[in-house]
Amino acid sequence: MIFRWCIGFLLALSWQLSAEEMPLERLGWKNVTIQYHADDAEAAQTVADTIEQAVAEFGVELPLGAAPVEIRLATSMEEFARLAGPLGLAHVGGVAHSSEGRILLKSPRLRSITEDFAGTVRHELVHILLYRNADTRRLPRWLNEGTAMMLANEYRWESNFHVARLVLTNSLQKPDRLDGAFALPGHEMAFGNAYAQGLSMTRWLRNHLGEENFWAVIRGTREFPFDEALKHFGGLESAAFWRGYRNSLWLVTLVGTLAGGSLFGPAAVLVVIGYWRLRRKNRKILRRWAAEEGIEGSEQHPWPPY
Repeated sequence: MIFRWCIGFLLALSWQLSAEEMPLERLGWKNVTIQYHADDAEAAQTVADTIEQAVAEFGVELPLGAAPVEIRLATSMEEFARLAGPLGLAHVGGVAHSSEGRILLKSPRLRSITEDFAGTVRHELVHILLYRNADTRRLPRWLNEGTAMMLANEYRWESNFHVARLVLTNSLQKPDRLDGAFALPGHEMAFGNAYAQGLSMTRWLRNHLGEENFWAVIRGTREFPFDEALKHFGGLESAAFWRGYRNSLWLVTLVGTLAGGSLFGPAAVLVVIGYWRLRRKNRKILRRWAAEEGIEGSEQHPWPPY
């Protein structure tokens, strides 16, 4: 009897594995190949449409290039975990192996209905595009993730709320420490403080530099460390970037606080006013010190090379 149960278990297991290893359907677009099981045909078409739109949208600044991109849709949690390895966790919706041009995605059937499947496709694609158009070893992780979230149109309002809370609790991280606040890939919270600040800083940098200079800085990491690329192509010192970003947060904090309603409560408005008054007072002190010392009133915290 035990022998029969063992044979039955092995047959069931082999059937499950063979079902996952059955020949995959393929959908191609230029040098992009999407592999999927027959029951994910609709999702595969969504991926193809999203990729085509994203490549056209990002093509000027982040061209796809001629190298192939392979996308795999996992039809079960077991298949996703087997292919993703250590990153095959329940809350992970997609994984990009940028150097290999491969993206692994969970089928929408395995995801919550509130999750943005197309946004995940765009996010993972951007990681590959950044790898192909920049030196991601020199690109700070906050900028890598921030750019992916920005172009995927993710967490627009959530970012403002998070950053407002970071300001009110004095929890902002300086750029040279922010990368260390990110967890290991695949082990991070769905949207944590580091991601909120990274997205916020990325948006500010693009708005401040303008589209042309922003992408020139990104691509410039192929020649220089990030802080040097920022100065060479963006005309911005790293310390000036941090100072400008910090000075811009009073509006983000005010809007995030008011829009958040009960998230912070009415007392938070008084905190924002107090923050603004303290900021003005500190700036006056810095100007006085600068006049006394005969130097520019700013702290110089050069970032380490990336």
